[in-house]
Amino acid sequence: MSPRGHTFVEVMITMVIVMITAIGTISAIVYSRINMELEKQRVTALNYCRQSMEAIQALDDAFASTKVLVPFNAPGVEDLNANVTIEYFKLNTNGTVDWNTSMTAASLDEPVFTRVSVAWVPYGSLTRPQEVSMSAVITRGID
Repeated sequence: MSPRGHTFVEVMITMVIVMITAIGTISAIVYSRINMELEKQRVTALNYCRQSMEAIQALDDAFASTKVLVPFNAPGVEDLNANVTIEYFKLNTNGTVDWNTSMTAASLDEPVFTRVSVAWVPYGSLTRPQEVSMSAVITRGID
């Protein structure tokens, strides 16, 4: 350091170091915020799956279909759509799923494989399609 103070080069190097640190910190905060929003959407989607599974097991009418849910998870966000899909498949006698035979509703006479999935495309830089699903063997009406 010179007796008269800092040189221009020292000041510029210090400014570059401070800017790199600030940009890194801000980027980490933005990335964390985006991931928190995506996780909030996943939890909401899993809740839709759980509610649909509970309705199916409670013998409510839940026909195989795709429904658009708007708004998806945030008040004021009116165009973030999530599709809830309910699918039923017959079970073979050996217990495997017959993926070629889909059903429109769960049978009351025999167990069926049920899959509920929620798919959506989030906002922001992470606009890859997202999907969560739950599946179970449903034995409606069988004692």
